Amino acid sequence: MPPKVLTNARIWLDAFDLSGDVNKIALQYGTELQDATTFGNQGGKARKGSLKSTSLALEGFWDGAVDEVDEVLFGKIGVVDVPITVSDTGVAGDPGSFSFLAGLAQYTPGAAVGEMLKFSLDAESSNEALIRGILLRNAVETAGGNGTAFAQGLVGTGQKLWATLHVLSVSGGGTWTFKVQSDTSGFPSPVDRITFAAVTVKGSQWAVPVAGPIASDDNWRATWSVAGGSGNSITFVIFMGIL
Repeated sequence: MPPKVLTNARIWLDAFDLSGDVNKIALQYGTELQDATTFGNQGGKARKGSLKSTSLALEGFWDGAVDEVDEVLFGKIGVVDVPITVSDTGVAGDPGSFSFLAGLAQYTPGAAVGEMLKFSLDAESSNEALIRGILLRNAVETAGGNGTAFAQGLVGTGQKLWATLHVLSVSGGGTWTFKVQSDTSGFPSPVDRITFAAVTVKGSQWAVPVAGPIASDDNWRATWSVAGGSGNSITFVIFMGIL
């Protein structure tokens, strides 16, 4: 793929879309290389990869309104296992989306005189590794439906299916159910692989990963339904990855 210029990157933290407040993002994924040198290693030190870790640094413009940057981030410092998903475009199916469970370590608002009041946020992985995948759906819905199917491949032996749900707003009083389904091309016989807990209010969920192999299905989609309520509407994002 050609190089990309970030103009519409998206950042979802728990039940909040921080995209409109952020103008700089840095996602780091790595490991500490451990010394594994033994007698006989005459060419130099031997190294072995250790546990992987993820860190995220955000910068943007401060907003102190209800459910905006200051209130959201101030209340989550020190909280762990917060689902975070980032995407370079926010478009379902595009590569360049990542999700992980984070601990929010440091929130720093500030500016010099005459400057825009800014903030920075540092977060680090608190459980599991960084998952690379795609967005299955990023939309506002008022009724049940199925998302577009994407050919993301098989879940091989030793791999797992991962999924994250961010619910940004809910109205109408209905109960929503979200699933990740798999099938072959055309979706003739869809199989439910991940079912998130029923949703009535905004929030986020990190699904229990499903172990492979899933040897026959290489197409994936999101599906959702709603029961009860009146004038229902929901804004949500679903991420999936295979690792």
